Amino acid sequence: MTTLERVSAAIARISGSDEVLRNPDVHLFETGLLDSFGTVELMLALEQEFGTGFSPADFDPEQWATPARIALVVDDKLR
Repeated sequence: MTTLERVSAAIARISGSDEVLRNPDVHLFETGLLDSFGTVELMLALEQEFGTGFSPADFDPEQWATPARIALVVDDKLR
């Protein structure tokens, strides 16, 4: 699985929506798929999935706006 697929699967579990699996550019906050609590839950899920830490200080609304952008953040973190 690619980073994007793994990130999208985590978001789908948290949001309860498969939209993120179909559209990696869907805006998570504008559509209401994620809120602040969902974002914290996602950070924890990504820590478990990828074995790397994320903190609220890592959160940038623009970088965390879509599944595709989050996958880029994760890839950068893993380098």
